[in-house]
Amino acid sequence: MAKTKKKTKEIEYAVKYLYETTKMSISNIALELGVAEAIVDGIINATPEPTPLKKSKSQDLMIRHTSVKKTNNVSIMTEGASQVNDEFKKNSTTRPSKRFNNSIYRPNG
Repeated sequence: MAKTKKKTKEIEYAVKYLYETTKMSISNIALELGVAEAIVDGIINATPEPTPLKKSKSQDLMIRHTSVKKTNNVSIMTEGASQVNDEFKKNSTTRPSKRFNNSIYRPNG
């Protein structure tokens, strides 16, 4: 019977290498690494967590760095930033109330 060790990244990488590359069985991997078969089986059958998609903001898509002076005084809107802003405006559901129809609307203060 194999000793029980904690599941660490080192053991996880070793299990994946031995299983995928050398095509060892689960019981042989457990004996080789000194880990319980349940841990080895859990590592092999684990589903990878999907990485969350990061929404890009229009501010991230703008050019802020000038090429000659190397300063950040200017913002130039790129095509991608313009498309993101157009989609945002299209999907926006905020509307001023009837009372404030003819007033200035400043959403950011």
